[in-house]
Amino acid sequence: MKKAPLYNRSICIATAMFILLLTLSLTACGGGGGGGGGSSSSNPSAPDVVSGVAATGAPIVGQVSLKDSVGNNVDRGPVPTNADGSFSFDVTGLTPPFFLFAEETGDCEETDTCKEFYSVTLGAGTSNINTLTNLAVWAATGGTDPADVYENSDEYVDEIIAGLDDAIDDIIIFLKAVLDHYEAEGIDAFSGPYEADGSGIDGVVHNLDINIKVDSGKVSIELNGTPLRSDLDDLDTIEPITANEVEEALNPPPSSSVQGIGQTCPFPASLNLNVPAAGGGTLLYDFQDTFFQSTSINAPVISEGTATITGSGSLNGEAGHIFKAIVIDGSPDKMSMEIDGIPYPLGGSSLPLPLIGGAGLTIAGGSVSGIGQTCPFPATLALDVALSSLETSTVTYDFQDAFFQSTSINTPVVISGGTATIRGSGSLNGEAGHIFKAIVIDGSPDKMSMEIDGIPYPLGGSSLPLPLTGGAGYTIEE
Repeated sequence: MKKAPLYNRSICIATAMFILLLTLSLTACGGGGGGGGGSSSSNPSAPDVVSGVAATGAPIVGQVSLKDSVGNNVDRGPVPTNADGSFSFDVTGLTPPFFLFAEETGDCEETDTCKEFYSVTLGAGTSNINTLTNLAVWAATGGTDPADVYENSDEYVDEIIAGLDDAIDDIIIFLKAVLDHYEAEGIDAFSGPYEADGSGIDGVVHNLDINIKVDSGKVSIELNGTPLRSDLDDLDTIEPITANEVEEALNPPPSSSVQGIGQTCPFPASLNLNVPAAGGGTLLYDFQDTFFQSTSINAPVISEGTATITGSGSLNGEAGHIFKAIVIDGSPDKMSMEIDGIPYPLGGSSLPLPLIGGAGLTIAGGSVSGIGQTCPFPATLALDVALSSLETSTVTYDFQDAFFQSTSINTPVVISGGTATIRGSGSLNGEAGHIFKAIVIDGSPDKMSMEIDGIPYPLGGSSLPLPLTGGAGYTIEE
């Protein structure tokens, strides 16, 4: 028995075995039609028609053109798409296969952002145009830009006839997980009827971005904006997209983020004084394990808003110690303290230090009074953590002789009720392999704390997290 023409046999197989997504050609199974260069219809009295829907999740607003296998497109377009994306061509007298080209029109022309889509059908019938038909044309011609295939259609007839079946099979296998998710298996995106309503197979073409690079001929594929494959040369040697990849693309990690710079003061230094112009009065100083209380005070020396106060008193209950306090009534107020010639707060900070709290210090009429609180060793935590891109997120902590910088951040980052808990690992003073836990509270005031290798920073008996005394503060987006 004489075999049916190749394009009719391929359609029968695709329709009977797959029904789904891909036949591109559209004569009915067992339908007649010669294999030569005439019309594809078995009834010479009826017109041959190629019709379909051009859509990518919504109907394509534009126009469609058609060529036959010898490049004949006289009076076959472009024709405008209907409101539902449908189109139709009378192909009587033309030679299949037929090459179709859809292009957007309208506002996109002003910004040069109009998109183009291509398709091929081996005979008269239904032939849709969408991103999947683009991919089939590319795959059937060995990675050729579909625009080139349409432009030089007569040069690709043999490749289309010989390669279409394999291209269809490869696409079905490659995209099976995507089709399953949208319940599109069993729906033919190429030659079957469907509505451009964003569901089923139209949901696939709406959310699946297939980009064919003109310069290299390679393909990249994204689902819901998430890259799945890039620089593809073909489909038959590439691992199919998995159900897990589809799930992750459609349900990406939350876009929550924790950002900001905070500075807290674990060990403030406090100065409380009330010194008349003639001397006397009281002076109290408190910093960490140092508590000083005056027993005698000389008359303050005042010059241009700065007062120098000297005297003696007890240090941690022991009498006989001398002191010198410097107070600046400015913007901001500042203060410093020396006990027995030793500057307090201890450390390399430049003294006097600006106040971060207290009522402030006042110099008036020769007297000095007020309560000031300064921070000799602030603890700083800067972070830029986005749950959607933890690989580029950073946490940096600096306190006295401890400098920590993150190298990785664990999941999950826990965000609840304006509090974020962030864990990971990094380097401490240049040494890798240390773990951390940072807690950030976006409140009134913002607060923060840090643990490195299970040790709370700042060290000490302060209740953590500590309120911020400086920095821009933290923002948590849940």
